[in-house]
Amino acid sequence: KTFEAVTKDLLERTIALILHVSLSYWVWRGFSRNQKGLLFAAIFYHTIVDMIVVLAGVAGMNYWLMEALFVLIVLPAPILALRWIKQETFWKMRAPHKSKVNFWPVLKHEVLYLRKSHKIWLIPLVFILITLMSIVMAYFMPEIFKSIEEMQQYVDLIPTPTVSDALAQYVKNFSQFGFIIIILIGMSSVSIEKEKGTAALFLTKPVSRSSFILAKSISLMFLLLVSLILSSIVANIYIAILFESIPFGHIALISLYLFLWFLPLLGLTIVGSSIGKSAATSAGISLGLCIVLMVLGSIPTVQG
Repeated sequence: KTFEAVTKDLLERTIALILHVSLSYWVWRGFSRNQKGLLFAAIFYHTIVDMIVVLAGVAGMNYWLMEALFVLIVLPAPILALRWIKQETFWKMRAPHKSKVNFWPVLKHEVLYLRKSHKIWLIPLVFILITLMSIVMAYFMPEIFKSIEEMQQYVDLIPTPTVSDALAQYVKNFSQFGFIIIILIGMSSVSIEKEKGTAALFLTKPVSRSSFILAKSISLMFLLLVSLILSSIVANIYIAILFESIPFGHIALISLYLFLWFLPLLGLTIVGSSIGKSAATSAGISLGLCIVLMVLGSIPTVQG
């Protein structure tokens, strides 16, 4: 892709990500405050945005005008979300008896929990293994086909693996396995606390539900980000060994795209965990929400 094409793609994905994250907060707020109307409002809002963008594409509107229109119709969603978040007072929370609450001890508790549950070591290790598997699979794909008797007649048609093949396999494997990992690490983030009764005990302290959920979200986001950074470093080294050296920025940009793709899935998983009364129920809800999001994302778009 040219620089202009990459810029356009990044712009579209950024605007779409802001919309999805904002509407995810609408849905979470609706469930947490028993305001079911916000769920239908989020669905209706997303439908209207999709309809306007499609009609603009069909009408042959100039690309940049269409993007400006996209920004204008998306803008109210994050503005409302930020306004509601400000009302939640995440960073300057007060308990019922008016004592000040610092957000950082709550976040520190979640990081310590990740360490105690070994997720802080296991998730980066799994990501690194996926990275190694991706690069090695791309490199040895012709040999794998040669070892399969039924595929012997197609061996000559398989081109010599390149860096592009390695990067494509990297994205493909993380798109598949990363989706499962996100559900596994997020499905019990809240439900297991409710199941064991520790959530109720924790909330008797001067800590709001909002800070409790936010701390879990940020700690898991940080864990995913660190895991992808380590994966990028390993991928860059292994590609240089098996193929050829490439700028680290290329693999870092791909990992950034993956991180942005993971965020809505993580948000929906935490929503599912907050709704479910057990880890199994939360897993089912989270899986259903993530599948709906990916199905919506797979609907063909109209290019202007």
